[in-house]
Amino acid sequence: MTAQQTMSELKRWNNISGTIYNTAVDPLGKRERKNSKWFKARIAELDPDFEAKQIALIALRKVWSDAQSTARRCARRCVLS
Repeated sequence: MTAQQTMSELKRWNNISGTIYNTAVDPLGKRERKNSKWFKARIAELDPDFEAKQIALIALRKVWSDAQSTARRCARRCVLS
């Protein structure tokens, strides 16, 4: 298959895809997302929880990193001795 044939097929697919999308959206309309409004209205209430989660994740990464370092150190000792 040549590059020209591939481009032709791609253009055809884009045309078909766009037609299908527009055929569905025209009568039905696009769905309005309500989550964004809900989130914005409660951001002040949720912000402390997000900060606490971030602090917990940082602490968990530190513990995990320390555990990996300890495991590597022990493995090196076993290999060298």
